[in-house]
Amino acid sequence: MFFSFDILVIGAGHAGCEAARAAALRGAQVCLITMDMEKIAQMSCNPAIGGIAKGQIVREIDALGGMTGQITDRTAIQFRMLNLSKGPAMWSPRAQCDRQRFSAEWRRVLENTDNLTLWQDQAVELLVVYGRAVGVKTLWGNEFRAKCVIVTAGTFLNGLMHLGRVKVPGGRISEPASLHFSESIAKHGISVARMKTGTPMRLDSRTIDFSRLTRQDGDSSWHRFSFVSKPRQLPQIPCWKKQWKPLPAEAQPFSLQNQQKQPSSAEDRPPEALRKACLRARNAKPQKGSGLFFLLYIGNRFCLVQFLLQTGA
Repeated sequence: MFFSFDILVIGAGHAGCEAARAAALRGAQVCLITMDMEKIAQMSCNPAIGGIAKGQIVREIDALGGMTGQITDRTAIQFRMLNLSKGPAMWSPRAQCDRQRFSAEWRRVLENTDNLTLWQDQAVELLVVYGRAVGVKTLWGNEFRAKCVIVTAGTFLNGLMHLGRVKVPGGRISEPASLHFSESIAKHGISVARMKTGTPMRLDSRTIDFSRLTRQDGDSSWHRFSFVSKPRQLPQIPCWKKQWKPLPAEAQPFSLQNQQKQPSSAEDRPPEALRKACLRARNAKPQKGSGLFFLLYIGNRFCLVQFLLQTGA
């Protein structure tokens, strides 16, 4: 099938949603192509918007007519204004959001935007004529032509996920990477490189003793990301803080400080040595608390890291 639009936007992340809506509001016929319409504007890593520097960017987007700030205010479950002890120029808004509501609200906004079409498919080839991008072909054999092609594919372009020493192609967990589209871009002389991002661990609240943590409530002030937003509607929840204790010396068989003493090749790091290192660390008796041990591979070295909870005992 063949389709023609003024503008194509590839990828419905935060940037893609803003780009597609902005172009549609200017009167252009826009098609936003995404691999999964159930994950529009998905908050993949930390379900938060803003923070130092990033919070200012969101407010600038709001001033230009974007929706990220308003949708964040609608779906926020905790809001804090950072750096209030400093001058107003240093204040940084940050909000934790309900991930499902955030994605659903963005989809509702896009579906009700005139001149904007949502299409679920995967772009596999960039169409170029006389050195100019004129459209894309998709995995399901559709061809889209446009005067302008905007690529906001995020982590999906030739994406590679690392879990320890295991590498799996993908844009997000359980979601495929866009491999062919990356190759299509590169063959036209455009340099392709990777940028690294990280995903924090997910913790099951049923396994946490919150009595040992310090409660950190959000702000109840009038501050919001957008000056046109209504007061926060959702129930607000607290965050929890904990100060970690340093590892005892006997629990650091592969510490970063002693890298020069460690083997430099995989052949010199037999599994038996790693097993003994884990046993030594596990049997160590910290002065306070107990914790979890993680075997990390950092800078060609194995590093045994203990996350230690202080009990006050």
